[in-house]
Amino acid sequence: MDLIALPASTKDRVTVGVDSMVERMAVQRPYFAFDTLYQTADADWDIWGNFKPEQPLGAEAGPLTLSECIRHLSTLGACAAALVQHPDERIHYLADHAIWTMHRAGLNTDRAMLFAARARVSARSGKRVEANAELLTAGGVSADLTVSYQALPAQVFDLAFADHGNAGCSPATRSPYRRMFPLLVLSLKRHAITACSVDYSAERCAGHFPDHPMWPVSVVLSGLCEVMSQLLAHEFQRSVEYTVMHAEMRALRLVAASEQLLFSATLMSVSLEGRVYSMSCSATHGRAVVVMLDAVVVIRRD
Repeated sequence: MDLIALPASTKDRVTVGVDSMVERMAVQRPYFAFDTLYQTADADWDIWGNFKPEQPLGAEAGPLTLSECIRHLSTLGACAAALVQHPDERIHYLADHAIWTMHRAGLNTDRAMLFAARARVSARSGKRVEANAELLTAGGVSADLTVSYQALPAQVFDLAFADHGNAGCSPATRSPYRRMFPLLVLSLKRHAITACSVDYSAERCAGHFPDHPMWPVSVVLSGLCEVMSQLLAHEFQRSVEYTVMHAEMRALRLVAASEQLLFSATLMSVSLEGRVYSMSCSATHGRAVVVMLDAVVVIRRD
């Protein structure tokens, strides 16, 4: 299979064992979707990986959705952090803040090809880790992500989320991330939308902390992007394609996969030419905010 971008000659690569890495990070396939992990002679980057996109684009112009990019890049950032762990040590990396920047919109990239990404640890202090990651396509860097994590040893994580434990959860036979995110719209009016999740369960978050099925932040972002898409379609009175050019995400808590979430998006501002929209979004569980997202999107020209 061809690659979108190659970091260096393959002879300069040192393979990183995928099986060992997923054990250190407490994630499994299909949430972990990298086909290969490796290091190169480039001292500026800790780890590289290749993956094939799987999530439907919906109204996003691509080549990847925001939620899928953040899923893979934050996973690779956690891989960079896990490189220095003892092989038998298991640490859960909980992404709670991320800043995303797309450098090139409207890329017509073949989604059947493997994508390349790279990541490095930029800061580490106590139980906090920060990483930088980049998505590579033909011609260079297409997007970058700066992400911060809580790094919780397995014993601490198990104690903190004991109420969400489910060691008997069956492994997925097919990746649930290949399906569109189902939502029920509750309210749709000018500049604002509210919707709720439908039939979400442990099977829909397969591989993400498998013994503690909870809503992955990237899946919550899928729901937020879907309400953004529906709100933009309502504003234009037709379906429109868009690219998320900049976004800031804050994750405030983890919620059991069996719980229903509410997704809201509000249009905050529009550029004079009517192509650049600022959106403020949130996912809530009861009165508690789960994830907040502020995004700047660019409408694709017909």
